[in-house]
Amino acid sequence: LFPYTTLFRSVEQATVAVTLTPSTISNGGNLTLSATISGAGSSATPTGTVTFKNSDYGITIHTVTLVNGAGSYSYDNVAAPSGTYTIEGDYSGDSNYPAAKGTATLTVQ
Repeated sequence: LFPYTTLFRSVEQATVAVTLTPSTISNGGNLTLSATISGAGSSATPTGTVTFKNSDYGITIHTVTLVNGAGSYSYDNVAAPSGTYTIEGDYSGDSNYPAAKGTATLTVQ
């Protein structure tokens, strides 16, 4: 009924590397959030979106569309109390790679 490749197509694992530049800011400072998606065992470039979130509070910051497996967002005038925050990059997945997450730590002084 169906070709073998249709029934048993392999889906590769994806890794999300989240980078914050800078990783320490003052309240009201500017921040660039970047995510690079890489896949194991496939030559296909990951497509889809990455949603950046403050995972400590469940707040979505912004969603970006990947270009060549990467995406970034410039967040100006970050309003946050002093402290340490976990910033999460949630990759949507595509036909070659499943959804995946990565994190980085932001310090607000």
